Amino acid sequence: MSTEADFGPRLLSSLFTAQDRRPAHLDDLDLLSMTPFERGWLVMVGLVTQLIEAYTLEPVQVQQLWQDRRAMSADDEWLQVTAGHEVISRQVLLTGARTARAYVHGEALIVGDRLPVEVQKDLYNSKMGLGQILQHRNIETRGELLWCGLENVSEVPEPFGSSKERPAISRTYRFIHQGVPAVLITERFQPPVGY
Repeated sequence: MSTEADFGPRLLSSLFTAQDRRPAHLDDLDLLSMTPFERGWLVMVGLVTQLIEAYTLEPVQVQQLWQDRRAMSADDEWLQVTAGHEVISRQVLLTGARTARAYVHGEALIVGDRLPVEVQKDLYNSKMGLGQILQHRNIETRGELLWCGLENVSEVPEPFGSSKERPAISRTYRFIHQGVPAVLITERFQPPVGY
């Protein structure tokens, strides 16, 4: 019979398809030391805003830090695009509307030509998160968790991670639309002390 300590690593490797290929800067996670909310967030694909709102009973705002179109500088196996392919690069912060608490820092690479034009317009004209946009537009996607770990957040813009000495829980996943990867997302969650 397996114990919780034995099951945790097996669970991660079964849910995250590229956990053995995660970036070297990510450290191991200890699922036993995480709260049930953190474990739930870790394995949920999309609709992060709704999860945080349901847990905190606080409206969550999507604060766009920056967004632009750029050509990929190299081939990307996770998006299955070659160097020169244009993508939308987006960085957001999910913050509490009442508390201004920064819950999640997210970065996305979006292959715009693999999604309907309405989604691309919403990225520039809406205050919704990407998952909300896809849901609002009834876009069918399949989420695939790639890897996770603990990450130093010293390079992440303020106000995320008021205590930059504490690592953030990080995960990367992708959305597949019509059989091809359309979005690659990395999200970082750093629970406040005493959360």
